[in-house]
Amino acid sequence: MKKFSIISIDSVDGHERTATIEEIGLNNSLTVHFIEFGEYLDSGESSVCKKAGDIIYGNISVGLVSSSQLTDEKISHYYPRILGSSWIVAVVEVTRIVDDFSLYAISSILNEEILVEFENKVNYQPGNRIRLSGSLELEEP
Repeated sequence: MKKFSIISIDSVDGHERTATIEEIGLNNSLTVHFIEFGEYLDSGESSVCKKAGDIIYGNISVGLVSSSQLTDEKISHYYPRILGSSWIVAVVEVTRIVDDFSLYAISSILNEEILVEFENKVNYQPGNRIRLSGSLELEEP
């Protein structure tokens, strides 16, 4: 579990939030999607649970991966030009398999393995490099 500072809450919709966060001690900002179970807001309302400057703890994963393919590209990532979106395109290297829908991989997103969760069954193996599109997700304890 990592420690992050909230830079901004970029959007809200019911319990869903998109926020820009920065890992404490590193100059690495990420735009992530998360669920705020304790607070329901209409679009445009401000959260009282979390705001810019707050410290949060959690794990980052890539979820909602609907497209992926084997590649020989180097490990990298970038954000499509969608302001305030948690959508990411990344090349990762598979390190271990969880099940038909999930695996762990080395990425340039964090300096550790990251969980990747697919919308469909996949058949990747450790050592495979894959290019994928998905949403950066923050899961709090």
